[in-house]
Amino acid sequence: MGVTCIILAHVVSRRDSSSPPPPPASNIPIYQKSPPPRPSLPPSPPRLISPPSPPHHQS
Repeated sequence: MGVTCIILAHVVSRRDSSSPPPPPASNIPIYQKSPPPRPSLPPSPPRLISPPSPPHHQS
């Protein structure tokens, strides 16, 4: 995540200098590292949303 912040900062500073944007190749590796942490988070929320669903439908 830290690497993404550093790269984003560089992109912003480059845009201010009206310089050409970086190649897409450098953006691909960052996106690949992002997905891994997401899988562990989704499983938790669904369980909390399931129980409250039935009561809301009745009211």
